[in-house]
Amino acid sequence: MSAQEIPDTLLLAALDRAALHSREGTHAATWAARTDLGISASSGEWRQVRRQLGSLESAGLVEQGRRNGVPIWSVTAAGRERLGSIDVELPESPQHRRWREARTTAGQLDGRFRRALANTLRDAEALLSSEAPAHSDVWNALGDRLHGACAAVCAARYCLDEWAEPDDRERDEPDLSRAHFVTEQVTAGGGRDA
Repeated sequence: MSAQEIPDTLLLAALDRAALHSREGTHAATWAARTDLGISASSGEWRQVRRQLGSLESAGLVEQGRRNGVPIWSVTAAGRERLGSIDVELPESPQHRRWREARTTAGQLDGRFRRALANTLRDAEALLSSEAPAHSDVWNALGDRLHGACAAVCAARYCLDEWAEPDDRERDEPDLSRAHFVTEQVTAGGGRDA
């Protein structure tokens, strides 16, 4: 979608949703609206959106502020009133996309994570059954493997069973340490069978 095709109401709705999903609340970070609409900050499209935001500001539908020296815009009461009278369909929100991607990745890796845990448990059983005592460094390394394997299964189960699908009418606050663990495993090539 080019910036010239973005209706004012879509831009208002993206800013409003970004504000709703942001930690700060009422003011929408500019990057969030760009993320919602898929517009690169360095593109000509973004320059067009900036001009469009200026027009919306002149009309009293948005107001510009600054956060940490960065310009941000938020929807005014008049802008929300305008949005209240129409139905705007936005693209998938960043918080929903994060949930969907983590869930998909967890589904792909869950079996691998479980096999890695089973293999680590077999190695622990073998050490316990061995007549020759293992060096403490071996036990320490096994403990690290066991912790990592359990954390991987925990993260996958969280993404698959416990992280509820976000409702775009409110900010989603997942346990990101677990959600990020799953996506980091793909990047790092982790979760391979031990």
